[in-house]
Amino acid sequence: NPVGLIIDFAFNSKGDLIIAKMNHGFFCINKDGSAMLGGGTYAPQNPGCVVVDKNDDFWVGGRDGTGIYKVLEDTAYNYRAAQGIYCHDITDGICAENGDLYFSSIADGAFRLSNNEITYFTTNEGLSSNAINSVSEDADGRIWFCTENGLNYLENNTLKSVSFSDSKIPTNIMGIVQDANRNYWITTVKGLKTRLTACVR
Repeated sequence: NPVGLIIDFAFNSKGDLIIAKMNHGFFCINKDGSAMLGGGTYAPQNPGCVVVDKNDDFWVGGRDGTGIYKVLEDTAYNYRAAQGIYCHDITDGICAENGDLYFSSIADGAFRLSNNEITYFTTNEGLSSNAINSVSEDADGRIWFCTENGLNYLENNTLKSVSFSDSKIPTNIMGIVQDANRNYWITTVKGLKTRLTACVR
């Protein structure tokens, strides 16, 4: 059994499982129970997230300065080293509906990996902060970045900011989800704060 605090886990459509553990790397298990990769042999030792792409491949983002890894059957391919990605400490990641991968970081903003082409999103492009807690996608294909200094979304390749009329809402946004009625709910450092019915204009 993998040891350590579990940070994230994911299954692909084949039934393979990947488990990311704090300070213990990640552990991949085939659907038949055999290990693909295991223990602390493969970096990152302190993962931040795991993502499954459209090809059923696993990706692991490291919070220890190691960047992102594509997990293959017998190795883990370091995209930071190979592609020169400068987002080092990864906090979250998603595979968007169109197959693009998005990763967020502690201090370097976020980036999109699309057909091996990298696009960065930082305060220079309009992010409220380069410190991003999480990234997600809504039902309309908008990509949301929850930062330590506000909420942003990417629409038609343009970053936009969300302003809150309630000054009591903390600017350190931890996450956002969209319900069945397309209302948005945010979590902050002080918990679930509000329902946003008209934050996208």
